[in-house]
Amino acid sequence: MTTKAVLVHRYKVYDVTKDDYLVSTRMATPEKIEKIGGEIIPGTGLEVSEDLVKNGWTEKNFTPN
Repeated sequence: MTTKAVLVHRYKVYDVTKDDYLVSTRMATPEKIEKIGGEIIPGTGLEVSEDLVKNGWTEKNFTPN
């Protein structure tokens, strides 16, 4: 069985409590990032196995191999 690759990115989201952008410890698909109002960090795109992506996100503290 072959697993597909999924493109994910590091991203940042605006935190109103800190009045600043925070970089997520997860990576996410462009569609998920857009849905949550985040911004892709340029140059962070990475193809990973679809098994590592759930609901458009990787796990917290994701570190690519």
